[in-house]
Amino acid sequence: MPTNPFNVSAGDGGTTPLISEFQPNPIGTDPAQTTFELSGTPGDSFDGVIVSIESDNTSTMGTVDRVASVSGTFDANGLLSVDIPDLENPSFTIALLSEFTGSTSTDIDTNDDGVADDLSTFGTVFDAIGVPDTTGDEAFLYGTDLGGIDFTYTGDEPRLIFRDGSVGDFYAINDPDDGQVFDVNGTDVTPAIFDTDPTIGTDTFGTINPSVGSSGGTTLNIAATDADKAEGDAGTTPFTFTVTRSGDTTGATSVDFAMTSTEADATDFGGTLPSGTVSFATNETSKDVTVNVYGDTDSELDESFTVTLSNPSSGATITTATVDGTIQNDDSVAFTKIHEIQGSSASSPLEGQTVTIEAVVVGDYQDGASGTNGDLNGFFVQEEDADADADPLTSEGLFIFDDNSPAVDVNIGDVVQVTGTVTEFNELTELTNVTVSIQGTDTLPTPATVNFPVTTVDDLEAFEGMGITIPDTLFVTEYFNLDRFGEIVLSSDGASNEPGTDGRLDQFTDFNAPDVAGFAAYQEAIATRRIVLDDGQTVQNPDTIIHGRGGNPLSSTNTLRGGDTVDNLSGVLSFGFGDYRIQPVNPIDFQATNPRPEAPEDVGGDLKVASINVLNFFTTLDETGNPGSGPNSLSPRGADNQDEFDRQVEKLVTTLEDIDADIVGLVELENEFGSDQNGDSQFAIEILVDELNDRVGAGTYAYVDPGVPFVDTGDAISVGAIYKTDSVQVAPGTTVEVLTDSDLPALGLGGTVFDGENTNRAPLAVTFEELATGERLTVSVNHFKSKGGTGTGDDADAGDGQGNFNGTRLRASEALSAWLNTDPTGSGDSDFLIVGDLNAYAQEDPITSLETEGYTDLIEEFVGSDAYSFVFDGQFGYLDYALANESLLSQVKGTTEWRVNADEPDALDYNLDFGRDASLFDGQTPFRNSDHDPIIVGLNLESSTPGEVIEGTRRRDNLIGTDGDDTITGFRNRDILTGGGGDDTFVYTSIVDARDIITDFEVGSDKIDLAAVFDGVSFVGVDPIADGYVGFRSRRGNTTVVTIDPDGTAGNARARSFLLVQDVSPAELNNPENFIFSDIVPPELT
Repeated sequence: MPTNPFNVSAGDGGTTPLISEFQPNPIGTDPAQTTFELSGTPGDSFDGVIVSIESDNTSTMGTVDRVASVSGTFDANGLLSVDIPDLENPSFTIALLSEFTGSTSTDIDTNDDGVADDLSTFGTVFDAIGVPDTTGDEAFLYGTDLGGIDFTYTGDEPRLIFRDGSVGDFYAINDPDDGQVFDVNGTDVTPAIFDTDPTIGTDTFGTINPSVGSSGGTTLNIAATDADKAEGDAGTTPFTFTVTRSGDTTGATSVDFAMTSTEADATDFGGTLPSGTVSFATNETSKDVTVNVYGDTDSELDESFTVTLSNPSSGATITTATVDGTIQNDDSVAFTKIHEIQGSSASSPLEGQTVTIEAVVVGDYQDGASGTNGDLNGFFVQEEDADADADPLTSEGLFIFDDNSPAVDVNIGDVVQVTGTVTEFNELTELTNVTVSIQGTDTLPTPATVNFPVTTVDDLEAFEGMGITIPDTLFVTEYFNLDRFGEIVLSSDGASNEPGTDGRLDQFTDFNAPDVAGFAAYQEAIATRRIVLDDGQTVQNPDTIIHGRGGNPLSSTNTLRGGDTVDNLSGVLSFGFGDYRIQPVNPIDFQATNPRPEAPEDVGGDLKVASINVLNFFTTLDETGNPGSGPNSLSPRGADNQDEFDRQVEKLVTTLEDIDADIVGLVELENEFGSDQNGDSQFAIEILVDELNDRVGAGTYAYVDPGVPFVDTGDAISVGAIYKTDSVQVAPGTTVEVLTDSDLPALGLGGTVFDGENTNRAPLAVTFEELATGERLTVSVNHFKSKGGTGTGDDADAGDGQGNFNGTRLRASEALSAWLNTDPTGSGDSDFLIVGDLNAYAQEDPITSLETEGYTDLIEEFVGSDAYSFVFDGQFGYLDYALANESLLSQVKGTTEWRVNADEPDALDYNLDFGRDASLFDGQTPFRNSDHDPIIVGLNLESSTPGEVIEGTRRRDNLIGTDGDDTITGFRNRDILTGGGGDDTFVYTSIVDARDIITDFEVGSDKIDLAAVFDGVSFVGVDPIADGYVGFRSRRGNTTVVTIDPDGTAGNARARSFLLVQDVSPAELNNPENFIFSDIVPPELT
């Protein structure tokens, strides 16, 4: 047991809170609640705990059996009344604490010896009283142990315990009618100390606490005589109170009184709140105060008011200064049902009218600490199930706006009566200018089930303000506003969802050709799959972002990614800022459906090329007074201060180190390369390489010098390139080139495409030579004009899904392909790779133009329908490309998007804007280093030698290829086919072109073309090998017989030998990559 368990601190010189009065065991049936009167410093607020400790001589002695939090403000007399659930009858010990961290099973007397030995769960003990109901229990009271007092048995269970003058010694009354008052030792102190029983005939709580020796002074108190009744419909009704004087009544005494109320107003009393003075003549002991309440026929709630005594004369003391009265409503309250307020349209048919409702609180978002679920300056209510109507178009929910510092603190489950004005605020139906009263509690109304997708967005109006549950799986599809406003966008599966993708929303032109009608229909369709999840707050930039995985807040280690899911989402449906939105009432349990990829997928090959958006990487800080950047001293766009810059560098270096590419194209790089425009003696690309080499080793990377001061002539950002010095070099004899408008006439083109405002950033072309092989590759790094802004002419948004400036982007792609066809760097090699942010989705004109010119979209080729690298407006698609020309395509071994950015909220990036929590950032991980995902391509560079087309005759031929990439067709009869060097294709035009022998087939390079054969047998399927049309049988000497079954395993025809492949086993040949099966149609699409 602590040596000083009774730790009392009044704080700021005030009075220590004490227990002034309570009823241990009132006469008759125990009430539902017990009222305690506490004493303290007038005007001080108090927040504490009352606990009751079992003190009977039983096995439960020392166990806490009641715990109740209490709070309020001490009135002008230093008194505060609080209610707690009814106490178990004595014997017990009551303690008033600052806090309690235990529970109703906490035992403070672990060895049951009547001495408290474990007070670790108790905060500061302000007061403690032990009360026995028999002599034997006196040894098991703990008041003295806690620093307070223990009563000796008074001969019965006390009905009332009070302090002398509210702060003095304790006394007890057993029977209110026997005239006895006992001190803590069980001694009757009447009439020696008290003239008589001060409660005279009653032990009701609230009787004035007498003072010892009260005959030496004058005391005043006020009590209600007839002050709780109906007001009447007309005229006035008197409400009376009695002011009594005791003690020394030999002279005259006066005291002032005044009325206050937060519910009644001056009109209830004829225009002025009553006040006045009560005067006592010599020996007068009682005076009545009468106030007249004016009757009316208004439908109102009950209204309470308080009469307060003050300013006593002649040194008199006020012992009970306040008393309450209640004006009972005697006019029936005409309740309006919420569905009547909401109506069946978007706005209320009762807008502007004053109504009274009674409903259940389903979401508590009151101001400040009053809001359990957030802070929207109000709360949501819903009609009880029994009061709901049968109309599916009318909502049963409503928002109650009670502004800052609400007069009544509500909780979920409270039944409330609310009178207010029907208002449409930003299209949300609500009550304003409200009066609120709590009528009790009730079972929560049944939440509405809302299935997604909805038929139309307007269907959600029928659930506005209600508790709802969405049983469908919802996917995180947007988190742009998560850091600023705590909100995310969720979406469901639906008919508009592209096959092969999850339930997130897709960009229309990623899968569809641009089309005005199609785009409009698609936007309408995805709107029915979409819902906003808010955080229940009006504050911007919340200190805690509540939406992370597993119902826990967002952090550097607990992200929330696009594609993560939630099932059975519940909350209250609201409307604001143009969207229906769910306000949560419980933490949302997001599941990590889309785990973080800790490393990029293996793309194979000996050489790795990457393209990465560096998110406006500037060494020129965006600070007031800093010089401009790039050509014409343009405004910097990157880090706002040194802290942000350091964070950005760290995360970019981590990302580049993890990618470990041999060649990297950089997008959104500060446009300074040879002219120190800003005077800071550093270039962004140089600093980035230096920082990267500090991490991975000196000299590992170098940057490409474009040979000009600014790569782009009209923008603060441009593109650049870096490379590994032990893998590649800028090819000797070549030049680094930049495509500008001055180059266009020679290409047969014109106009403003790359130079000036609202144009594309100038492309960069660099030819690299692989040191190990001497092979060459030209890489062009690009950043086309964005969709932002407002274009004119063919740059205007046509409404077909391509957005603004499509014409400018298309002219860039046309110029780019024409320029690369001229081999601008002088590489002498036919291999070209286009990388960068083309700001166009896969089916838009700039991309299809490049494909028409012979470039293959490697993202589409290798990633497929699941491709995306960017999210905008909650819709996923890819703007970041790697496009290979025909010569390079066969040398590409793999391509991937590393999903470290598009799926991650920007709350995790380097920015510290708006007071963002710095701990959300982790520079040792690559996640959210930018807003675009990096693209990575694996290559095996090799020389391509043109081959021959070699064809046989109707006889048995011996056909021999060259060192190039030959196409060899034997036609009928048994031919011997030898491809020679290069990547050869052996072509069969009919099922009768059988019995050939291929002598030198190279797995992984050569191909057997059976497309015409399967056209002839009307094959319908996906994989002729898997469907049994093509088979493999071993022959001696590591030789494979390829068989053809004209109707596959499902038919009755027999497989027959078709050709013989020497020195290749069946296991090596059994791979669709060794064959060409073109134009095969799945059965379900025929």
